[in-house]
Amino acid sequence: MAALGNVGCPAQGANALIEGPAPAGGAQPNGYPHVVYYCANAGEVPLGDQSWLVCYRSLDGGRSFQNAGGTPDTIPPRPECGDVVRESRVGTVGPDGDLYFPQNVCGQGKELRLAISRDEGATWDYRPVFATEIQDLYPPALAADADNNLFLAWKGAGALPYLTVSRDRGLSWSAPLAVGAPGVTQIRRLALTAREPGHISISYLGSTDGGATFNAYITESRDALAVQPTFWSAAVNDPAAPVALGSEQGTFGDRIQFLSGTIAVDGTPWAAFHCARTVLCPDRRVGVAGRLERVRRAR
Repeated sequence: MAALGNVGCPAQGANALIEGPAPAGGAQPNGYPHVVYYCANAGEVPLGDQSWLVCYRSLDGGRSFQNAGGTPDTIPPRPECGDVVRESRVGTVGPDGDLYFPQNVCGQGKELRLAISRDEGATWDYRPVFATEIQDLYPPALAADADNNLFLAWKGAGALPYLTVSRDRGLSWSAPLAVGAPGVTQIRRLALTAREPGHISISYLGSTDGGATFNAYITESRDALAVQPTFWSAAVNDPAAPVALGSEQGTFGDRIQFLSGTIAVDGTPWAAFHCARTVLCPDRRVGVAGRLERVRRAR
């Protein structure tokens, strides 16, 4: 792996490592099948405590990195955004090699937008998604399946998880759909992943008791491209032993922040969560991994 100075550290958070094929006409990787991107928030004077998203690109499997040359954020900010610079979150590399990053327009929690780079992060184009309530938009919130369908999830109205789908690389989007497990009344963070066409998994910390405790949930759909998709969900921990308390801090020095997930080759959704000082992990904070497994009934 490259030295820290080669990948833009130190950064101000939202760090992510993503990879995918080179776009049409883009620089090709050597010795590794994918272009690798390291992205994080960065900031400096004269923007004070403002930050913007910076990405570094590796064409040799992470042995060396170079600045991608552009940012999806606008510096200085557009007049309608006042002094808000950072709108972007790290997204994904599509099977077409393009970068797709979600944006919270002007950081106001009122409108979603999609930033697209077709040249490995050097320049960016923008497409509106729709106006909606955004309480939290944190990576990984956007995923692409094997056919380059895009899926975008966020914490929205009522503190619940919502999903929208684009079948045309971000030109249009489906109406927002609440996808929380039955009984979940609010969530904290979420993570989204996709694999085969229409097969997605959303993981999140969800509460059924008004926010006093949170459990680790996985929600899966294998037909998320359908007009009326089917979802099934489960908590991966025993609800009698929650993974987090509502009183536990969620950011900065004691973060319950980063979640992640993947769908294995056999189609099983896996996810990683935090466990913080509950009966499941007393007096400590640890990582918890879980999977959503289908129960096959005997005939």
